[in-house]
Amino acid sequence: MRTKNGKRIAVLGAGGIGGSITGYLAHAGLDVTVIDTWPEHVMAIKANGLQVEDVQHGFTVPVTALHIGEVSGVPAPFDIVVLSFKSYDTVWATHLIAPHLAETGFVLPAQNGINDDTVAGVVGQQRTVGFVPQMSGAVYEPGHIVRTDPMNYPPFLIGELDGTVTARVREALELFKAVTPGGELVEDIVAARWTKFRFNCMVNALAGILGDKPGPINDKQKALTTMIKILTGAEVFCVAQTLGIAMKPFKGIRGLTNEDLQNLHTRADLERLRDKVLGAAKPAPAKKKAKKPAKPANKLSARGRASFLQDVIKGRKVEIDALNGYAVKKGREAGVPTPMNETICALVGRLERGETAPGLHNLEELGRALPQA
Repeated sequence: MRTKNGKRIAVLGAGGIGGSITGYLAHAGLDVTVIDTWPEHVMAIKANGLQVEDVQHGFTVPVTALHIGEVSGVPAPFDIVVLSFKSYDTVWATHLIAPHLAETGFVLPAQNGINDDTVAGVVGQQRTVGFVPQMSGAVYEPGHIVRTDPMNYPPFLIGELDGTVTARVREALELFKAVTPGGELVEDIVAARWTKFRFNCMVNALAGILGDKPGPINDKQKALTTMIKILTGAEVFCVAQTLGIAMKPFKGIRGLTNEDLQNLHTRADLERLRDKVLGAAKPAPAKKKAKKPAKPANKLSARGRASFLQDVIKGRKVEIDALNGYAVKKGREAGVPTPMNETICALVGRLERGETAPGLHNLEELGRALPQA
């Protein structure tokens, strides 16, 4: 079946991001097929539809779902493919879908890592379009997607890799606004991707390192965690700057700016930024107001976890090579030191080998990578 716009859409990967995109597109009446590697997940969607729960409401919608072993039987090519598998699955997943991509079709890498060039290496630069998902979600049981981001935040950014504004990107923007209104077309999608990448490097691996329930965190540990995040982001910023990538303004870490990271050179600078961030995070003095019913936006907050932490909890392979590891790699190529990102990678390696466990005790090792003067 084709929708009224004539576009056939495939979503590769039915996790928190891919599953959310699939659900909203299908709910809007678009022709979308979701493809995944988890047999129970695919079977549940086939049998009962895809259940999507967000901070405002929930719905269940029928969706065409395929296991990767069924892709060869796809009867017609796809016009748009959203690639939402983990970054380490990018190469084989792109090769899997390439024979089923329409001649004028294109792939949108909707991932945490920076994989546009990898995708373009398989399907070609002209068949790759930049797509930065800014939504968050999780899957804890087959057939059920939990979306946890605020619904008033732009859910995605889209743009051509060369910065031009084309008819196909404008059309895709309108299609994907079904995910929720607020998607944006940006000319410098590379800068937008690196901006999200920086944030992921700052928070994702650290969430996995500290664990799901790290216990009460004292002021000293909170200050140390803040400095680790800031230095991680500063290293990524310096790498991007050296590569000629102009990052967008900071989002996600209140009080921090690109100028702050650019001017971070000493321990004193780091401590000043720590105090700035912690001060900005303090809630404003409460004003006496009449009690109002609890907002539904808080309903799912306890279920919102960084994707890296979700993988740690599930015992899955983590994306460290595509996040902090990629920052280290590009830093070496650009001649930019990245000691904190290197320390994070080493610690995650120990976690994967079972040599340590997630928890606040890991802060001490990370703290040794902070500048002492």
